[in-house]
Amino acid sequence: MKKLNYVLLTLSIILISCTGSDVRFVKPQPESLQELSLIPTKFQGTFLIDNDTIVITDYTISGDTINSSDLVVKSWGNYLFVNSLEKGVYKLGCGKLLNNWGNEEIFLEYFVVGDDLVNSISDELSINEQEELFYQKVNKLISDKSNPIVSIDSTDYHFICDNVSVNQFQELLNNAKSIEVTRIK
Repeated sequence: MKKLNYVLLTLSIILISCTGSDVRFVKPQPESLQELSLIPTKFQGTFLIDNDTIVITDYTISGDTINSSDLVVKSWGNYLFVNSLEKGVYKLGCGKLLNNWGNEEIFLEYFVVGDDLVNSISDELSINEQEELFYQKVNKLISDKSNPIVSIDSTDYHFICDNVSVNQFQELLNNAKSIEVTRIK
């Protein structure tokens, strides 16, 4: 049974790391910023993200009103932080807007912790050794008080972060993965 849990955990982390964020937060991020009462004009419009159309207005994202109990929006410079409450923790999407010489580029940034853990384990080890090493690395990460990861959700295999400092958040943001976004209008 223990071996099966390790295999499921490892496979889940690999799948999550290939498809989106594996990090969730206890509080809306970044904690140091206030909630917006209005989405800035530069982030409003109709966008295409991986074949999904997202409409952002001054007070809504795809029809959901901002700063409800389930959707908290914050902004900092060219970033829009969208925190959506799922199963008692916040999933974070970071919109990043770049404008160089009139050429607009938009990205959806997301955080992945599991990639580094999985990629740091040698393929030359046996499956049992890989699973054990992965388990040790996860436990070490959770017990390290210098990072904000406090637990791992055993049903969805997301890393849960709490009390995220400005520096810790900036480090996550600097190492974020990104998907290109297309502005339709």
